Amino acid sequence: AQRPPPTHTLLTALARLHTTGSTVDWTALRGDGAHPRTIDLPTYPFQGTRYWLHDHTTHTGASMTDTPGTPDQAITDLEQRLATATPEQRERLLTETIRVQAGTLLDATLTDDSNFLENGLNSLTALELTKTLMTLTGLEIAMVSIVENPSPEQLAHHLGQELAHTTT
Repeated sequence: AQRPPPTHTLLTALARLHTTGSTVDWTALRGDGAHPRTIDLPTYPFQGTRYWLHDHTTHTGASMTDTPGTPDQAITDLEQRLATATPEQRERLLTETIRVQAGTLLDATLTDDSNFLENGLNSLTALELTKTLMTLTGLEIAMVSIVENPSPEQLAHHLGQELAHTTT
């Protein structure tokens, strides 16, 4: 078996010490006491390709608000039902929709007063929930709305108020 060169063995040992928390004087390796040379990183991204969680966002013509698997007819039906509903019916319909959509994303059975964060909501699922609700309701929804209204019931109340402002 061929042995690694002594320099490789030394650097490997020093790297192990460094990663376990030991202080290593890297300047001592240079011998002349000079500081190591620094290099600038490029000011542009290495690769221009974006990678999203869902393949649909990389296709030409797709936008960040595209939600896969949401039939156009369901969107139209929900928007129509919200537009013709009383404020109480609107809030109940929104609560149910949010509970089902969030429950699907979080893989949890939610109640009207379930806390999203306690059920595993993170920034990625909050983004997905926001996109889905924007598509379903036609509203512009900020992700912060989910944090400030952390249950289906609270978020439905908030969105119901937003819908009331857009229809008046």
